[in-house]
Amino acid sequence: METDDFRLLLTWFRELADEIRNTGTPAEITSGLACVHHRLAEVTKDCDIWIPATSLAVFKHLVLIRQWQGNQAVYRSALSVPLDARWLNGGWSAHMVWEGHPRAQVDVFGRMPRILQHDSRDVYSDEETLARVKMTRREKDWPTVHALGERLITKGDPRGLLFLQRADSLFAAKERCSPEQWAGQAKDRPLLDCFDGAIQGTMLAAHLRTEQTFWRQLDHHRMESYREAGKNYAKAAHKLLNTVSTFAEQDVILTGLAEELLPTQPLDHKADGITSAASEDALANVDPSRFNPSWLPVGWAKATLESCCRSSA
Repeated sequence: METDDFRLLLTWFRELADEIRNTGTPAEITSGLACVHHRLAEVTKDCDIWIPATSLAVFKHLVLIRQWQGNQAVYRSALSVPLDARWLNGGWSAHMVWEGHPRAQVDVFGRMPRILQHDSRDVYSDEETLARVKMTRREKDWPTVHALGERLITKGDPRGLLFLQRADSLFAAKERCSPEQWAGQAKDRPLLDCFDGAIQGTMLAAHLRTEQTFWRQLDHHRMESYREAGKNYAKAAHKLLNTVSTFAEQDVILTGLAEELLPTQPLDHKADGITSAASEDALANVDPSRFNPSWLPVGWAKATLESCCRSSA
């Protein structure tokens, strides 16, 4: 992607979010494009945007009328749900594209992964929100999680303790944070409790790998739940999306298919099973005499899964 093209596209994405926010409803750019904003990445191929139910009507109107390089939007994937709060509030995502050079790809989330409660204050996700969003199954995302944790600590925000992935950074943060701040974050990240002993850096590094494996496997099992729940819908959507060419027609078709084939909350009653599977994966090759299973952030993880089964305000 040429630098000038990317800058134009970045501006286009930003203007899209601003148009929604100017109506008095929330919208927030997150993930890769937010990393670009925070100077943690140079380019990204698409725009991930959080659009809660209160903003969906505005966004759908913009999708219908907004152009990029003379092109109208279409749904770009059979895995896309319609722009409908029934599915977006259950953790599904919608995927649109405006053809061009480069293409403008927008992925819409009604609930950002691993975010329990959120009040959008800016057009881009703040560092704490972005750190949670980037705790994915992909290994390449975890250096970003760590970098965001370090930024929060530098700013004096103890929530950075939740995201640090290196032993040396945690030892340094231990010196900067009060015991009360440390204990407060340990409620969500129990691994911080292992500092009660004289733990060595190499052992702490091993513990951090175990904890990260838990989070990555949790995201893997979460995504598999959506994939399995959407299997029949995706097959039907793939066939039917090829028969229509406008976004409005596609939206009607996808809504009908979703009502027939797609559960709105595929994680309902699955939080215990997913966290148990992730724990087993993380502890599979770990010496039980060295790592206490209670150090895994099971409570925090379970809450993130259950958040996709709550009704939206």
